Amino acid sequence: MKDELIFLNIALSQMPRILGFLDKNPHSKTCGCFDRCYWHYKTSDFSNARFQEAVLALSLVYFIDSPTNHFYRSSTIKNWVFAGLGFWSRARHSDGSTDESYPFERHFCSTAFSCYAITESLLLFGEKGALALGKTGDFLIRHNRLDVANQMACGALTLYNLYELTGDNKYHKGFEEKLSSLLKMQAKDGFFMEYGGFDAGYDSITLSFLALIYKKNPSQDIEKAALNCVKNIEKFIDDEGYIYPGGMSRNTQFLYPLGFAQFCPDVLVRLKRGLEKNIILNPSWLDDRYCIPMICNYLQTYIKGS
Repeated sequence: MKDELIFLNIALSQMPRILGFLDKNPHSKTCGCFDRCYWHYKTSDFSNARFQEAVLALSLVYFIDSPTNHFYRSSTIKNWVFAGLGFWSRARHSDGSTDESYPFERHFCSTAFSCYAITESLLLFGEKGALALGKTGDFLIRHNRLDVANQMACGALTLYNLYELTGDNKYHKGFEEKLSSLLKMQAKDGFFMEYGGFDAGYDSITLSFLALIYKKNPSQDIEKAALNCVKNIEKFIDDEGYIYPGGMSRNTQFLYPLGFAQFCPDVLVRLKRGLEKNIILNPSWLDDRYCIPMICNYLQTYIKGS
């Protein structure tokens, strides 16, 4: 557990920033919204649903018992979690989808990722019937992103979470279909397709979702795919966790640690070296939009090692 404290401490250092995104006014129509550009600055006329992934960050810190975590079992944090859940639910379109980049977008990515954060939070709090999620689940069943593996991985996990929350077998079937499609997106070299090629950063996101799926629903197919992914990606990561983005399909330099914690602890050691020296990208270096899911991943990495 001591070795993974660096992930917890980096994540906790960003929680005041995360809380600054939130409309905390209980009398506001946008109470629970984490998109400050929408509710406060009013530079956007719609809310980006991906900011609601902050709900999961708050949910995770609520349950982490550590001397450095001042948010543990805070009733205020819990109230803000449920405010965030409520805003996400109200902000969806009639078909259960959400927007990310423009109004009425009905985006698969924002729907899958935000719904994953919502469902994972509901499972953590044991609130199975708190929200009506059926239309969002049905939207995810109907749609795919066969050129973007990390989104398919998130969609698969979200459908499994919906199955856990509802017991409805259609979501388990949807999960199996998404997972099957995802595994078919893996190249012979082991990487998962991101806009037609290999990208180490987004592969680490896919790998993290595979780790989360494997924990809930272990199978040899998932383990084999994850290990083949690791075998390829670790060749591009130096001893201090740095990756050179040149030639990759999405030019990323970040690495999400959770998948390595599950499937390749040696790479996790490299990441910790880089973080200790503050020479590799971490949530504090990222902009408001992208720091949130990485913070969640850091918290989950700490939880796995604790």
